[in-house]
Amino acid sequence: MNDALNAESIRSILNNLVTQTCGFEVFAVTKDSPRLKKLSLTEAGIDGGLKGILKNMMLDIIRESYLAEDATYTPAENVADNQYKFYIVRQTEEYSPFGFLSGEQEDFKQEHLKDITDFVFVFRYGTQTVSCFQKGRSVTVPNRKGAAIMTKVFCHDDSVVLDQQKEPLITITKAIDALIIDGYIVTDNIKMMERNFDFQIFISQKAREAASSVAQSGFFSNTSKLDEYLSRGGGRQKTYYKKMMRALDSPVLLMTAEALFLKVSTVERWKGKFKEPVNGKIPIDTFKEVESLIDLLDERYTVSEVTGQEYDTDVKKKAEETNSEGETQQ
Repeated sequence: MNDALNAESIRSILNNLVTQTCGFEVFAVTKDSPRLKKLSLTEAGIDGGLKGILKNMMLDIIRESYLAEDATYTPAENVADNQYKFYIVRQTEEYSPFGFLSGEQEDFKQEHLKDITDFVFVFRYGTQTVSCFQKGRSVTVPNRKGAAIMTKVFCHDDSVVLDQQKEPLITITKAIDALIIDGYIVTDNIKMMERNFDFQIFISQKAREAASSVAQSGFFSNTSKLDEYLSRGGGRQKTYYKKMMRALDSPVLLMTAEALFLKVSTVERWKGKFKEPVNGKIPIDTFKEVESLIDLLDERYTVSEVTGQEYDTDVKKKAEETNSEGETQQ
């Protein structure tokens, strides 16, 4: 297992997946435990039966989406930027929505049909496992309640004839809503995570961690204002959590107090945003100052070396250093 999953390790794992011979299994996910029900798939035919068709379909999605040249991966702590990225969510004891993947499983039976919620497509090569999660759609089990007559089409004497489709149907769509790799979730479907997997638990946990790290830095006073900020109501609590998450692991907190105070008082962007330090600490007395503090720690502003123009950006990537001749240093 990887100590920390990042863009490079994800691409390496997925490249191995699409180039090596892998084991492949498909599970229906149901409401009750054990939640994983293994599906038996046909394997005969030119395309390897249904098993081969589904395997190739999932690999195509990985190539076209997760391995696309412009695919961008970022830690889930940056979810407030609302960009089109794949967010990397580390599962913990407190937040493990896909923990059921390592739980018990059993074979799928017809009585499980009414309880299907999702599907999981599992690739294995060597000791590596990659699970592709597909959230159930309205078409997953058509006519689940038997409220309509399902039909099938066949040809007879050059005529198209309809007959009743009495056997239950299962529809699997061409979609991967999340990858689960080494205990991490990789997804660009944050709305699904919020709607179905209590993502609020994750963002609140990370927001509290960020507030705690600010308080422990010793650079600011009245840091209880950060907790007040996170406890605000008005239906926007999720927004406040996401904003606070941006301050997590800020390199600004690694500065000395003297260097930080100097920057805050002399850099044009930050002049007047905070009060003067009292007893060696910057007071944080208002929610406006809390949000200025978050912006400061997030380093969301950048200045063009060419025009001197300042930009407000949520998309930050540390630039490679260049030497005096302008050549990139490795």
